[in-house]
Amino acid sequence: MEIVMTEKGYVYKLMGNVYIKTDNYEIFSNLGTYYEDMGVSELSGNVIVRSKDYIIKSEYLKHIQKSDDIYLKGNVYLEDSIRIIKAMEISVKNNFSTAKGNVYIYLKDKRVLATGDSGNYDLNKKEGNIYKVKSIMIFRENDTIKISANEVYIYKENFKLKPLNSLKTSNEFAKGDSLTYQKDSLEKITIYNNAYIKWEDGEGEADTIVIFYKDSKIESAEFINNASVKTRSNDEEIIVNSKLVSAKFSEGKIKKVACRELIEGFTEKIK
Repeated sequence: MEIVMTEKGYVYKLMGNVYIKTDNYEIFSNLGTYYEDMGVSELSGNVIVRSKDYIIKSEYLKHIQKSDDIYLKGNVYLEDSIRIIKAMEISVKNNFSTAKGNVYIYLKDKRVLATGDSGNYDLNKKEGNIYKVKSIMIFRENDTIKISANEVYIYKENFKLKPLNSLKTSNEFAKGDSLTYQKDSLEKITIYNNAYIKWEDGEGEADTIVIFYKDSKIESAEFINNASVKTRSNDEEIIVNSKLVSAKFSEGKIKKVACRELIEGFTEKIK
């Protein structure tokens, strides 16, 4: 360790196998510098920060003691009980994280992975955004939903994507202007404006499509406003155009279609 007296106070320089322990965390790095007057710490080279709540890895870390701001650069990895974030740069202020460069965010509770150019996440609000999205994947027990969109908006209860360029599972393809995803006892996907979905034995479009999944398979769907649903039964194509179409599914195929204010086609009316 080298201690240097400057006009602004002492500067402590640590070199080689740096180890710092506090009541809240442990830090490891190759080099470290502490500016006493400013309350600023800089660490570089294989930086690791471990606490009971999180782990951080990077090539460079700057910590401002007064505001508790953290800036990380170079192959940054941050993991806590809720998320995993990877990026080239991450800054953290009051539990608000901003990430830049090859951003990777995995939300453990939602089992959602998104990658993009930049993003942010508020740990207190459980909300965030990802911009210039490269890929989105939702991991299910028996399947994976792969989504192409430009932006992701993450909320506490759900998340929203826009525009929805495509949604693909092993059995479905969908697209539209935007999408929201929510999961509790069932998975619920809502597609807004120019909404379209295709499944094993048919397809449908409407202003809004609401799809409910159970065990990775469609259980039911509602096609709202300007609805058109096509399916096949015994090699015969059935087409229903209506203001509202409700469809029940079994094993990924339509077993019942009902509608309100039938415009064209033949079906059972909803009571």
